[in-house]
Amino acid sequence: MLTRGVLLAALCAVASPVCRADEQRDRAIQELQGAWRLVAAEKDGKKLPPEHKDDRTLMVIQGQDMTIKPEDPVAAQARRIRAKVGQRHIRFKIDPSKSPKYIDITSLDGQEKGETFACIYKVGKGRFTLCGPFVKTADLARRPAEFTTKDGDGRMVYIFERVK
Repeated sequence: MLTRGVLLAALCAVASPVCRADEQRDRAIQELQGAWRLVAAEKDGKKLPPEHKDDRTLMVIQGQDMTIKPEDPVAAQARRIRAKVGQRHIRFKIDPSKSPKYIDITSLDGQEKGETFACIYKVGKGRFTLCGPFVKTADLARRPAEFTTKDGDGRMVYIFERVK
C-alpha cells in the first residue's frame, strides 16, 4: 500500500508541471481567439507607410488556425495593394512559458506553403504584436529575441488591435 502511495505521489509530481504548461498554453491560445485588425507594421527599422495597411488587413484566429484577409477585398483590389487579393491560411503553435513568448507559424498556402517561421508574440491592452522573419529575406528558424527591426535583419513587426 505504501508503494502505491509513493508511486502515485511521484506520478503527480512529474505530471503536475506538464499539466500546468498545457493549461498555460490553452489559456494563451484562448486569449488569441477572435478577429484582429492590422494597425502598424515595421521592417528594416522603418515603420511601413499607411498604404501597406490601407486594405485593413484582418487576422481571424480560431483554435490554432489563422486566416489573414483584407477586411474589404473590393477596396483592396481597387487600390492594388496586393498582387493577389484573397485569404491566407496559417497554423500556429505557441509556447507562452518562454520570454518573450514563442509562436511558430506554418503557412498552409501561398508561396511559403509548408514553411515554418520562428516568431515571438505578446498580447496586452487589446493588442497582439508579432515579430518574425520576413519571407525570403531571413533564416526562418532564427527566432527574434525582441520586438524590433533594423536595416537588413530580415525581420518584421506587426501590430494588430482586437476587433470589437
